[in-house]
Amino acid sequence: MKVLVISHMYPSTFSEIEGIFVHQQVKELERQGCEVKVISPKPWTPFPIEYLSKKWKRYSQIPKKVIWDGIEVHYPRYLDFPKALFFASSGERMFKGIQKTVDRILQDFKFDLIHTHVALPDGYAGMLLAKNYKKPLVVTIHGADFQQTILRNKKCRKNIKEVINFSCKTILVSNKLKKIGEKN
Repeated sequence: MKVLVISHMYPSTFSEIEGIFVHQQVKELERQGCEVKVISPKPWTPFPIEYLSKKWKRYSQIPKKVIWDGIEVHYPRYLDFPKALFFASSGERMFKGIQKTVDRILQDFKFDLIHTHVALPDGYAGMLLAKNYKKPLVVTIHGADFQQTILRNKKCRKNIKEVINFSCKTILVSNKLKKIGEKN
């Protein structure tokens, strides 16, 4: 099986430990015989945004593609805003930012499944891709979606529910999240 993983949380030159748990899962999928490629979208940092802070400057220095511990990882850029402004629409912006990268990957890597980590923005972008390419979607909820994002506003709540309802499988990383999910 060929799996396309989409996770903004993935090791990079910005942080070698960010999303290490996603990388370990990818390595295990490969060990079990899956072929995996990763898209780890990062904020687009045009002038003068790259000078707002050290964090935004470091985003601008992440390469577009690397082989990370044997895994092909793409770091396309998408329009994001400091302090999570306009977060409810971040999945749509992420989709627009990664679509060309997915098209290029699909030329040589006919993936069978899209697996995203977090419902918003990654899962929402993955849902739009899954609809376009008629592929199944799996989404993993790590915590913030149900403990913070869903409470931000009505549109965030609606978008998270849309992703969960569309996905073929939703993975929750704890019983606590399962209980929260059942309430919402």
